[in-house]
Amino acid sequence: MNLHRGALRLTLVASATLLLLTASVPASATPTRAGQTSDLQDALDALVTQADGPPGIIVVVDRGRGHQVLTAGVAKRETHRRVRETQHMRVASVSKAFTGAVALALVRKGTLSLDDTVARWLPNLPHDWANVTLTQLMQHTSGIRDFSDEKGFATALVASL
Repeated sequence: MNLHRGALRLTLVASATLLLLTASVPASATPTRAGQTSDLQDALDALVTQADGPPGIIVVVDRGRGHQVLTAGVAKRETHRRVRETQHMRVASVSKAFTGAVALALVRKGTLSLDDTVARWLPNLPHDWANVTLTQLMQHTSGIRDFSDEKGFATALVASL
């Protein structure tokens, strides 16, 4: 796989994850007007005040009509610097748990099935991935190669920051 295709796949996987995440947000929790406090913002604010909660959160809500960014908490506890929309956060493997929880919530709602394939939801991805199921993805038994092992991945990742 060349580096450009690898970056495209990474973008598509990230987009699919964002799609899953935003599909799980109830419409009543989505902010409707600038300045209006939403249920989602209230939940974020409450989460960062919990003793075991994260110090800061950035959430992007996109339902195809543009996106809205919500933040809560601080980026750095020591300085009390607020979280900003332009900030980058490294979430790495912790995102797997969130993605899995959202996927299972969508299965429970009947939006997804554990037997759904990659081709059903993302038909433009490589043909070799077409028959991989949601179950296989969640159990890490899909057989899809780890693109981060590809030559040039680290260089491309650093260049994209």
